[in-house]
Amino acid sequence: MKSVTAVFIAVVMLLAPAAFAGCPDIIGPVFCCGTSWYEYRQDTTCAGRTGNVSYTNLWCYNTPALQFGTGSSSATYSFVIGPSDPVSSNMTVDLRYVEWSDPNASIYNTLSATVSVTHNGSTSSQTFYSINGTTSQSCSLSSYATFSATNGDTITVTINTNIFNSNVTAQVGAPHIFT
Repeated sequence: MKSVTAVFIAVVMLLAPAAFAGCPDIIGPVFCCGTSWYEYRQDTTCAGRTGNVSYTNLWCYNTPALQFGTGSSSATYSFVIGPSDPVSSNMTVDLRYVEWSDPNASIYNTLSATVSVTHNGSTSSQTFYSINGTTSQSCSLSSYATFSATNGDTITVTINTNIFNSNVTAQVGAPHIFT
């Protein structure tokens, strides 16, 4: 019985750092060009996933990403801004990076990203990225949104896809949020 308990404790200790990893990591302050900022860096393993979503690496910079397959799928990154975390009235979010290609040029194959801020039980949302099969994006930064948040607010970034053709490439890096 002692050996079973010891093995159990060893396994829990090995898994504990991964289970309690910080999502996101806060980097900064970063100084450049006469200004400074903080960055909330998400990791793809922090995303809640529904539908046909798997892990991959983008060809550019070998960046970790999520790959979306056929059907309706989503990935959700959500966190609460801690009491001493950096905030500003002009926070910015983008996706690092997007690879989107649809040889069918179908308007029905879509990818979008939304940022939501929940403050005192009230949620405001804005879509900051939307693409369909008539356009392509080759491992580029997405468009971005600017929003306001304060300590205690919940920030949620949701990526949604509807993909009908199996030959569509839909790969998205994790969102980055800047103060």
